[in-house]
Amino acid sequence: MERLRQLRDSGELTTAHVRLAASGLGVAERSVWRWLGPAADRPGTSAERAPYRLSEADREAYARYRGNVAAVHRARSAVLADPGAPTVLAAGVPVPASLCEGWRGAPPVTRRTLQRAFRRELAAAWAEGEEGHRAAGVYLTRPAGHRNQVWEMDHKQLPILVMPPRGAACCPWVTTVVDDATRVLAGWAIALTPHAGTVLTAVRMALVHDPDRGPFGAIPARVRIDRGLEFAAGAVHDALGIDDPGVLAGYRDMPVRWRHTAEIRDRYGYRDFTGPDRFAFTAWLYRQAWADEVASSVLFRAAHRQLLARQILLPGHSVLTRLIATVRERATHRVHSRLARAVGPELRAQLEKLLLVPEGQRRSELDLFGSSPSKAETHIEMILEW
Repeated sequence: MERLRQLRDSGELTTAHVRLAASGLGVAERSVWRWLGPAADRPGTSAERAPYRLSEADREAYARYRGNVAAVHRARSAVLADPGAPTVLAAGVPVPASLCEGWRGAPPVTRRTLQRAFRRELAAAWAEGEEGHRAAGVYLTRPAGHRNQVWEMDHKQLPILVMPPRGAACCPWVTTVVDDATRVLAGWAIALTPHAGTVLTAVRMALVHDPDRGPFGAIPARVRIDRGLEFAAGAVHDALGIDDPGVLAGYRDMPVRWRHTAEIRDRYGYRDFTGPDRFAFTAWLYRQAWADEVASSVLFRAAHRQLLARQILLPGHSVLTRLIATVRERATHRVHSRLARAVGPELRAQLEKLLLVPEGQRRSELDLFGSSPSKAETHIEMILEW
């Protein structure tokens, strides 16, 4: 380091010298430049900057946003950007007045700095054992309320594999309705993909009182929902009794979503999922569904890869799911129509006869195909002989 300081003082220090020294010391080049900075030459000073110390407003926000440092930084930056505003919005949600008051005049920091500060504080809590960790934790630290004051609705993909009736194994999604005060799971619904139907099923379970499940089931005062478009559907508005659907417009028309879409279009040359691109993709999807009987999940993944290959902006999850269901239904209807036209009168009569229940019996001949292998083989041989 002394030789590097001499080169620095004489004006002969180059990046190659720093890179060679960093390689030999096993540190980053940035560390060597910091060691050569002005602070390193002053006695009693350190080249390391003092770490950022969390304020009470930072800790309160960390508890309010349930450990989401990105949400804390987003709200903090929104307050510092317009400290005099009466109401500050972060991602379309108002920032509490207590946080606005605590952050006014605070120095701006990056999200990475906040993450390091919270990690450093939590690590210090772990050094004191389980009690210290619980004292620094944020679980259930918000002010306690009463039952049915606030409900929280969210989607979560379960970390388990299930085998659906058709298709490959996949991880299902669960839609939950949790009471914020008592942490009771008031309603839930499981499906392969989340949609408005699963939301309505979970809401119905939470609204209806069932004595077997306990003293739950009522109308909440407030509902805190996820930002999924399934929660902003009209049927969900009616089920929750929302008179003004405009209160959920922020979840559906977030400016950040459209700004990111425009950036992706401009930087990477992607196109919207409309017009000729949508027609060509639908034709490709129909050819895939017609050529092979694949599961919807497999076709969804193939469609996802095809859209990226064609540089088309990915549509919403529900939009693509509905399109795949429509195309598969149309391909299946075409198969059935072709098979019906290919059947002759004699074979048609034999097939219709399988649906009739013989006199003195309770089951049709078609039902016998699933009862006994020997009987099923006999009936199949009779049909093949025709």
